[in-house]
Amino acid sequence: MPADLVFLNGTVITVDDDQPTASAVAVVGNRIARVGSNDEIRDEVGPATRVVDLEGRALLPGFNDNHTHPISYGLGLSLIDARPGTVPSLAALQEAFRAAVMTTSTTVRDGWLLARLR
Repeated sequence: MPADLVFLNGTVITVDDDQPTASAVAVVGNRIARVGSNDEIRDEVGPATRVVDLEGRALLPGFNDNHTHPISYGLGLSLIDARPGTVPSLAALQEAFRAAVMTTSTTVRDGWLLARLR
């Protein structure tokens, strides 16, 4: 069965200790069917195969995070940033809290100053 999609002429980072890099990848459906040299993967090309020439660029595995909280994250961006490493000193943190008192943003809720720690 020919591949649906083929990537050629790249540096494929496989994350496989036995074969850390390759030159090409064949994909059938939504799965990687074969990883190997350009010549090996060219055997997977059929009349309807989409071929992408990577022109020497790197191809990395997908990094997907299917567990996110975009609304909470977005709201957190409006809070005082008190994350470790982002505030240079206690005085700077205190100044951030003082400045927040002067705003009408979501930083102040029911009389409480809100900050994010991560």
